[in-house]
Amino acid sequence: MRFVFVIYSKSFSGKSASSFNLQRRYQQLEVLQTLYNCCFCFWYIPSLKWCVMNIAVFSIFGAVKLSGSKSMKLLGSSTMALLFLWMLFKKLGTTYVLSENFLQRWKSAVGRNRAARKLIAAVKPLRAHVGSMYWVKKTTIVEILQIILSMTINLFLAC
Repeated sequence: MRFVFVIYSKSFSGKSASSFNLQRRYQQLEVLQTLYNCCFCFWYIPSLKWCVMNIAVFSIFGAVKLSGSKSMKLLGSSTMALLFLWMLFKKLGTTYVLSENFLQRWKSAVGRNRAARKLIAAVKPLRAHVGSMYWVKKTTIVEILQIILSMTINLFLAC
């Protein structure tokens, strides 16, 4: 989602961006974000997160408990699962941070124009929802890794 800064500095036609053009482009991004949230936030992302987290937990457990080539295969699958979660949630969190920074810069660029300030105050940052409970922030990956570590330790203690 690095193109958020592109629309801040230039429009897609290559001319300098006006406030109206920024508003229109940001609204288009909001529509895309809403479609993403409608399509993926309630069932796809939560179930994907749950499945990949369980794969990581059981793969780490198997890599420690087993020996030989099975252990190495499980270690590889746990590494891939952790990398997948890391990259997915890092990019979704970065989208939220970039969107917040963009809105702050836009607000400071507008100055004292009251109508534009009201418009920017009404605009929310782009954020990817996971279920109906929370959205992805930059620190979400740390929470997920903590949950995986906790589940793995609980599995070791149970066996």
